[in-house]
Amino acid sequence: MESYQVLIDLQTVMNMLSKEIIMKLNIGEGSFIASLTTFGRKTGKLHTVLLRLVFHNDKLYASRRSMNGDWLQNLLKNSHVIIEVNGDKINGKAALLEDKELLGIISSLKYNDERALMERIVIEITPG
Repeated sequence: MESYQVLIDLQTVMNMLSKEIIMKLNIGEGSFIASLTTFGRKTGKLHTVLLRLVFHNDKLYASRRSMNGDWLQNLLKNSHVIIEVNGDKINGKAALLEDKELLGIISSLKYNDERALMERIVIEITPG
Protein backbone atom coordinates (compact mmCIF):
# COMPACT_ATOMS: atom_id res chain seq x y z
CA MET A 1 0.00 0.00 0.00
CA GLU A 2 2.82 2.44 0.80
CA SER A 3 4.45 2.05 -2.64
CA TYR A 4 1.05 2.76 -4.22
CA GLN A 5 0.76 5.97 -2.19
CA VAL A 6 4.26 7.03 -3.24
CA LEU A 7 3.32 6.45 -6.89
CA ILE A 8 0.21 8.62 -6.53
CA ASP A 9 2.18 11.36 -4.79
CA LEU A 10 4.85 11.28 -7.51
CA GLN A 11 2.16 11.58 -10.20
CA THR A 12 0.61 14.54 -8.34
CA VAL A 13 4.00 16.27 -8.16
CA MET A 14 4.61 15.65 -11.88
CA ASN A 15 1.17 17.10 -12.76
CA MET A 16 1.85 20.18 -10.65
CA LEU A 17 5.28 20.62 -12.24
CA SER A 18 3.79 20.35 -15.75
CA LYS A 19 1.22 23.04 -14.90
CA GLU A 20 3.94 25.34 -13.58
CA ILE A 21 6.00 24.84 -16.73
CA ILE A 22 3.00 25.55 -18.96
CA MET A 23 2.15 28.66 -16.93
CA LYS A 24 5.62 29.96 -17.74
CA LEU A 25 4.58 30.15 -21.41
CA ASN A 26 1.55 32.30 -20.54
CA ILE A 27 -0.75 30.57 -23.02
CA GLY A 28 -4.43 29.73 -22.85
CA GLU A 29 -6.56 26.89 -24.17
CA GLY A 30 -6.50 26.82 -27.98
CA SER A 31 -3.95 27.32 -30.73
CA PHE A 32 -0.90 29.56 -30.90
CA ILE A 33 2.31 29.95 -32.89
CA ALA A 34 5.51 28.58 -31.36
CA SER A 35 8.94 27.27 -32.28
CA LEU A 36 9.39 23.52 -32.01
CA THR A 37 12.95 22.26 -31.80
CA THR A 38 13.78 18.61 -32.41
CA PHE A 39 17.08 16.76 -32.64
CA GLY A 40 18.10 15.62 -36.13
CA ARG A 41 17.54 11.89 -36.53
CA LYS A 42 20.70 11.55 -38.62
CA THR A 43 22.91 14.45 -37.50
CA GLY A 44 21.76 15.02 -33.92
CA LYS A 45 21.79 18.76 -34.67
CA LEU A 46 18.99 21.03 -33.47
CA HIS A 47 16.21 21.51 -36.02
CA THR A 48 13.71 24.33 -35.35
CA VAL A 49 10.45 25.04 -37.14
CA LEU A 50 7.65 27.53 -36.56
CA LEU A 51 4.33 25.72 -36.03
CA ARG A 52 0.80 26.29 -34.87
CA LEU A 53 0.49 24.28 -31.65
CA VAL A 54 -2.56 23.55 -29.51
CA PHE A 55 -2.75 23.78 -25.73
CA HIS A 56 -5.44 21.51 -24.22
CA ASN A 57 -5.77 19.96 -20.74
CA ASP A 58 -2.24 20.92 -19.65
CA LYS A 59 -0.58 19.38 -22.70
CA LEU A 60 0.69 20.69 -26.02
CA TYR A 61 -0.12 19.22 -29.41
CA ALA A 62 1.42 19.50 -32.87
CA SER A 63 -0.12 18.02 -35.99
CA ARG A 64 0.33 17.53 -39.69
CA ARG A 65 -1.47 15.78 -42.55
CA SER A 66 1.20 13.16 -43.24
CA MET A 67 4.17 11.41 -41.69
CA ASN A 68 6.46 13.43 -43.99
CA GLY A 69 8.36 16.30 -42.46
CA ASP A 70 11.69 16.46 -40.75
CA TRP A 71 10.35 17.65 -37.39
CA LEU A 72 7.96 14.69 -37.15
CA GLN A 73 10.53 12.13 -38.29
CA ASN A 74 13.07 13.61 -35.86
CA LEU A 75 10.83 13.35 -32.80
CA LEU A 76 9.87 9.79 -33.66
CA LYS A 77 13.58 8.96 -33.35
CA ASN A 78 14.22 11.18 -30.28
CA SER A 79 11.14 12.26 -28.31
CA HIS A 80 12.87 15.18 -26.55
CA VAL A 81 11.61 18.53 -27.86
CA ILE A 82 11.95 22.19 -26.94
CA ILE A 83 9.02 24.58 -27.28
CA GLU A 84 9.62 28.35 -27.41
CA VAL A 85 6.88 30.95 -27.08
CA ASN A 86 7.66 34.67 -26.80
CA GLY A 87 11.25 33.94 -25.78
CA ASP A 88 10.33 31.44 -23.04
CA LYS A 89 11.47 27.85 -23.54
CA ILE A 90 10.30 24.58 -22.04
CA ASN A 91 11.43 20.99 -22.57
CA GLY A 92 9.00 18.21 -23.34
CA LYS A 93 8.56 14.61 -24.40
CA ALA A 94 6.62 13.90 -27.58
CA ALA A 95 4.55 10.85 -28.48
CA LEU A 96 2.11 9.93 -31.24
CA LEU A 97 -1.48 10.41 -30.13
CA GLU A 98 -3.72 7.40 -30.77
CA ASP A 99 -6.99 8.56 -29.10
CA LYS A 100 -9.40 9.19 -32.05
CA GLU A 101 -11.75 11.39 -30.03
CA LEU A 102 -8.90 13.58 -28.80
CA LEU A 103 -7.50 13.78 -32.36
CA GLY A 104 -10.76 15.44 -33.42
CA ILE A 105 -10.73 17.84 -30.48
CA ILE A 106 -7.17 18.93 -31.25
CA SER A 107 -7.97 19.52 -34.93
CA SER A 108 -11.03 21.60 -34.06
CA LEU A 109 -8.99 23.70 -31.60
CA LYS A 110 -6.27 24.22 -34.21
CA TYR A 111 -8.54 25.09 -37.14
CA ASN A 112 -11.98 26.64 -37.44
CA ASP A 113 -12.51 25.78 -41.09
CA GLU A 114 -12.73 22.60 -43.22
CA ARG A 115 -9.18 21.59 -42.18
CA ALA A 116 -10.58 20.66 -38.76
CA LEU A 117 -12.31 17.70 -40.46
CA MET A 118 -9.17 16.37 -42.18
CA GLU A 119 -7.41 13.31 -40.81
CA ARG A 120 -4.17 14.35 -39.15
CA ILE A 121 -1.19 12.86 -37.34
CA VAL A 122 -1.14 14.42 -33.87
CA ILE A 123 1.80 14.55 -31.49
CA GLU A 124 1.19 15.00 -27.77
CA ILE A 125 3.91 16.92 -25.94
CA THR A 126 4.14 16.52 -22.20
CA PRO A 127 6.15 19.29 -20.51
CA GLY A 128 8.93 18.33 -18.19
